[in-house]
Amino acid sequence: MTSKDAIDKIKNLIKFGTVEAKFEQAKLADGTIIQWEDDLGEGTAIMVVGEDGNVMPAPDAVHELEDGTMVTTVGGLVTKIEAKKEEEVIEEEMAAEPNPEFIKHLEDFKMMVERMTAIENKLAEYESKFSAITETVKNTETSTSDKFAKVIELVEAISNEPATIVEAPRNITYKKIPNKQSAIEIFKDYQNKLNK
Repeated sequence: MTSKDAIDKIKNLIKFGTVEAKFEQAKLADGTIIQWEDDLGEGTAIMVVGEDGNVMPAPDAVHELEDGTMVTTVGGLVTKIEAKKEEEVIEEEMAAEPNPEFIKHLEDFKMMVERMTAIENKLAEYESKFSAITETVKNTETSTSDKFAKVIELVEAISNEPATIVEAPRNITYKKIPNKQSAIEIFKDYQNKLNK
């Protein structure tokens, strides 16, 4: 059955009153009025209502309804229906009036990003300083090891020298006490000298 036959059959049924028709109407984006019976779905016959009131099958095309729904027709019958994309509506709503809570969260997120960037910069600075300190310690260890090795060489060289015996210094300013007298005897002599 062709679309024309289907339309003629619908018209005849309506004329004779055997079917109580319930037509739905909608406007296309360009202002054209279309109508269909019962629910709009695949296989539904779409009719275009002219300005003079005449009804004819919808041409083969993709028709955009006022609400953004896209309806594809072939031979006056619906072959595909695509609902309006919700993303566009959400984007328009967000562009029109931003949510205060969303703005607060966005500001908090920006602050967190700034803090993280500052922390990363500080860590990089500390890492640079730590590398410099590590290099200095490494050089100091090498220098200390070299100096210690030289001290060991010097001690070994000194220890290899022959030992010399050094005489004890002589005290020539004082008179030597003869070894024959004991300390008690010397004390007695001193007392005797004082008593005289």
